[in-house]
Amino acid sequence: PSSTREAVTVRGEIIDSKCYHGAMKPGEGKTHKACATGCISNGIPAMFIAQGGGAYLLSTGGEVIDADTLSKIGEPVEVTGDTWALGTMRVLRIAPGSAKRLER
Repeated sequence: PSSTREAVTVRGEIIDSKCYHGAMKPGEGKTHKACATGCISNGIPAMFIAQGGGAYLLSTGGEVIDADTLSKIGEPVEVTGDTWALGTMRVLRIAPGSAKRLER
């Protein structure tokens, strides 16, 4: 896998990796917002699930995920950032506060 960074703008949802991958049903969407916010706030890695497929480990460049981004968990958002391969995973780094809420 290449470590080349690529600028992207993607639409999808911020979720927590633990619940999305099976610990809770459902592990995404508004019904899971409070749980995912708690998980991410307490150190569970955040992920970004893109519309139409594709999953990314979500990064804010070493910063704690900010309150504005946390408020948009479980909702449709658009983010712009850099993506690159880390082994078999894709990483998506966004700037704190850059997630834009989309209309449903």
